[in-house]
Amino acid sequence: MAFGWLIRHQKKVLFVLAVALIIGWGLQRALTSLLGPGPQRGAEVWGRIAGEDVTESEFRSFLGSWGRVFRSEFDGYTIRLRYPGDNVTVDDLAWAYLGLYKLARQTGEGVSDRAVLETKRYLYQSSRGPGARLDETAEKWFIEQMRMTGQQVDQVLRQRLMAESMFGQLLLALEPTDEEAWKQYSAENRAVRVQYVEFLRDSFLDKVQEPSEKEVKEYYEARKGRGRRYFNPAAVRIEYAAIALDKLKANITTTVEELKKYYEDNKDLYLIKEKAGEGTEAEYLPFLEVKPQIEAVLKRRRASEKAVQILESLRTAYKDTVGAQLEAMVKVRKDEEVEYSQTPFLTEVELLEVPGIGIARADGKGLAQLAMEADPKEKGLSPVMASSEGRFVFRVIGEPKEASVPELAEVKGQVISDIKKDEALGKAREAAQTFIDELKEAGGADKFEEFAKRRKLAVKETPMFVNNVYDTSRPDFIDRMSPLELGEVHGPMSSVRDGVSAVVKVVQEREAERAGFDGERKLKRDYVLAMKVTEFRRAVFPKTVLEFTGYEDLRPRRKPSEEAEEGAEPSTDSDNE
Repeated sequence: MAFGWLIRHQKKVLFVLAVALIIGWGLQRALTSLLGPGPQRGAEVWGRIAGEDVTESEFRSFLGSWGRVFRSEFDGYTIRLRYPGDNVTVDDLAWAYLGLYKLARQTGEGVSDRAVLETKRYLYQSSRGPGARLDETAEKWFIEQMRMTGQQVDQVLRQRLMAESMFGQLLLALEPTDEEAWKQYSAENRAVRVQYVEFLRDSFLDKVQEPSEKEVKEYYEARKGRGRRYFNPAAVRIEYAAIALDKLKANITTTVEELKKYYEDNKDLYLIKEKAGEGTEAEYLPFLEVKPQIEAVLKRRRASEKAVQILESLRTAYKDTVGAQLEAMVKVRKDEEVEYSQTPFLTEVELLEVPGIGIARADGKGLAQLAMEADPKEKGLSPVMASSEGRFVFRVIGEPKEASVPELAEVKGQVISDIKKDEALGKAREAAQTFIDELKEAGGADKFEEFAKRRKLAVKETPMFVNNVYDTSRPDFIDRMSPLELGEVHGPMSSVRDGVSAVVKVVQEREAERAGFDGERKLKRDYVLAMKVTEFRRAVFPKTVLEFTGYEDLRPRRKPSEEAEEGAEPSTDSDNE
């Protein structure tokens, strides 16, 4: 009925609307002439970078569009900024990229359409999986997820590639020298022998008072939850059928012809010296010298193939058998070297290396990940998995234990013990520091042994050890790569695991050998470069980039990331292309 009324009176309605529009437009003009035009939103200059003024509108557009296309990076950066000492914001990250882009544009840096397409394909596969194909339908879906047009997405990708190219020029300055590589190698391979005195945590426990109920609760609250002291991680039980390759290898034979064929097909593996030019021949290790090595490779390969065949057959039989019991099915396959076992509840960390299996992976996933993701109600065995010891299949048995935070009542005894141990170790550190202070007054490092004996402290001594994580001769209280100077006293050094605080004196050192460095020169240069780039991106970028691009903050008010960013729409201005 309402629609019919509109039809009958449409001329009157249109007339009233027209009059209202004329009055409204006239009133707006009158107010504008009396008060003057208001400020244009977005026209205000918010900053100057790479010698160019940047308006509010341009920066909002840049931040909005980049935040959509590279959302994971910007979100991840926000998370990293929560750590103490990081005094940069997401806005700073956007300004840094904007400055790099403008510099690249000014220097005539170009980006091909193919490079843009490859970047788009990479981003699509990052979200959909490595094998995802970016066809026309997929590209349309990908662009829709950004809430942008195809032209806008291409523009952002082009800007990013230009910025990354300019950033790469900054990284060239980080290229490590041989001296830096040697310094790293030397620090990792320098050996020392130390004397030390210990102040044991347990000897101070009787000096610690019982904590109050309030202290117990506060200590527990500060240390409960995932990744903390009081947490029960998820755990599962598995049963598995495994084949050790060493057992299968014993029954596998090879012929000389097979070994020679492998040698000829893979001769590059045994190259000693490449051809020096015309008329010269490359040099290889002789066949007889590498024959045992080749035989071991072929035997292991065939043992692996046979193990996979056996286990695939087991998987099929298990799936096709109603009420199948893995243990019973394995027992009838004893002649095939299959062993059955089941585990108690294991956490994700404990599943990284299971006795009888070792370190295992399948389809790019480890046993821990597959076991935690598995549905215990699902019928069937896992894919055949490769491990450091052989091949195996498994299944999760029973219901998993969910991750949980224990109630205070469940762990109260442990909490009280932990409080007392922490306080006792603190007293041990204080005693160690007192020893150091009094030693200085008594004559310093030269009087270390004499002073310790007067204090009735046993002076212990280590053998020579390389101060890195691999040498088990290094006491746990000495941090890896500690700057242990010859003849100096260091400390207090503490180990929570061993419950000790120590004072250390270096009595002998053996410098790293230069000859060993030559073989690891490139490895150490790469390592130093990786560390420098990581530190540059974490601590220096974007601050150094902002300084490099001459950034000036001209904003009169708070930063846009603190406002509603939903209003920031990507721009298609030709100036940004």
